[in-house]
Amino acid sequence: MSDPAPSSLAVSARISRQGSRDTAPDITVRQLLHASGLRYRVDVPVPGMARRTIDIAE
Repeated sequence: MSDPAPSSLAVSARISRQGSRDTAPDITVRQLLHASGLRYRVDVPVPGMARRTIDIAE
């Protein structure tokens, strides 16, 4: 199964440049969770979905 063609080349280019993990907002959220006493795992595989991960999981 191939990926569908992008609807816009500009959007496609922007998304390909975007970082997928450890971005500033991700790190800020993790710091706030940790400071609140919560512990979590990062990039947890989704059961039954080979190429998907959960960003933050308990």
